[in-house]
Amino acid sequence: MRCRVDAARRQSIQVHHTATHLLHAALRNVLGVHVTQAGSLVESKRLRFDFTHPQALTQDELTSVVSFMNEAIHAQINVKVVDSEPLQAAIGRGAMSLFNEKYADHVRTVDIAGYSLELCGGTHIQNTKELFPIHILSEAAIASGK
Repeated sequence: MRCRVDAARRQSIQVHHTATHLLHAALRNVLGVHVTQAGSLVESKRLRFDFTHPQALTQDELTSVVSFMNEAIHAQINVKVVDSEPLQAAIGRGAMSLFNEKYADHVRTVDIAGYSLELCGGTHIQNTKELFPIHILSEAAIASGK
């Protein structure tokens, strides 16, 4: 049996997955550290990011989130993936863990220096310059059904 990876599709997913990390960091930077990821959808053509926050974002907040993310893109930051480091060392460096998951003694971290450091097993780009300018198309409460 032979398998083949669809390289273009994988690259698009890498772009959107890394963008979720930047979006999470941007939301926490603009709205406060109470913001946490509550889920996400990463596809080749788009991403959806679910997060906790008690109210809709203002236009100024949305603008600030987009600016934060685009600043990281223009800074051309290497995305550093550490495949295995002790969990407590990663947490000590400030790595975010999500969803109250149980983690092994050694974890994988994804670091976008100065912007985001998270425990993550997903696929990522190598440098933020691979991202496209960010645009938020919509924001809606989960209860709205969108």
